Amino acid sequence: GGGGAGGGGAGAGGVSTEMMIWGCGSSNLLESTGTKSNEGVESCCQAFQTNNDEFTAATKHVSHADLIVCHSPPDGRLLSTRGDGLQAINTLISRVQPLLMVCGHAKGRDDKAQGRVESLARGIGINASVSSVWSSIYSYPIVYDLPRDEL
Repeated sequence: GGGGAGGGGAGAGGVSTEMMIWGCGSSNLLESTGTKSNEGVESCCQAFQTNNDEFTAATKHVSHADLIVCHSPPDGRLLSTRGDGLQAINTLISRVQPLLMVCGHAKGRDDKAQGRVESLARGIGINASVSSVWSSIYSYPIVYDLPRDEL
């Protein structure tokens, strides 16, 4: 059987394997510092920069997703300090209630092992980034199996 966004069908034993996936590459526009990162370094990344209002407008059509993938973490969660992430991602997660939310971009926290995985209303959130400031490797990938009976 198929699977993934727009896929579907029945797997072994006629069990549905369809999974709804929604993702975006949006990154929080640091309005207080323009394009400077929280380390005060001029950012080379200008692509997909957005703010809460733009992200909210661009995601109002999203009503269901089993898996949400975003570049930026939700504000104050998953290795983002309060005010460093997009609050609109928190709102999206609350509204859509995915089984799994995967993000990257570790911000602000000194200990990248703390707060990398968190419970959500219906599932879990994972910050899958493996490098920090100046691309220093600090972690390994995470494997998570979505419960088939909840898809």
